[in-house]
Amino acid sequence: MSAPELSEGGGWLWRPFTALDGGCAMYEQIELLFPSRAISSLRELRGEKWRRLVERVLAQPADSVERLGFVLMMSRIVRCNTCSIESQRAFHGCEVCARKALTRLRADEDELLQMHREACEEVEQFLGREH
Repeated sequence: MSAPELSEGGGWLWRPFTALDGGCAMYEQIELLFPSRAISSLRELRGEKWRRLVERVLAQPADSVERLGFVLMMSRIVRCNTCSIESQRAFHGCEVCARKALTRLRADEDELLQMHREACEEVEQFLGREH
């Protein structure tokens, strides 16, 4: 079994079963956190402030505090830590799950922006740097 690795889309992947390991390739890519590749699918779910946030985050590199903060925030909103391969959520994919979670979330745009700021602060503290 190999260690998690950063995908091209900026999400963390676990590759537990690969042909190289002599295993099945069925679950070759399992996201451990909300994947950056799904961010763009969320652009139009809220109003102008949300759209600007999503576009600003997408313009950042995958290892930026803003991008990592967005991934952390969405991981919490969507509850990615409770997803498993066998779940209905995993079957439909991260984009569908995130869109449903954001649609159902009872928070306005200002609250979402605050959640993002707080997640960015946590990332900064964890990394020990400022943006």
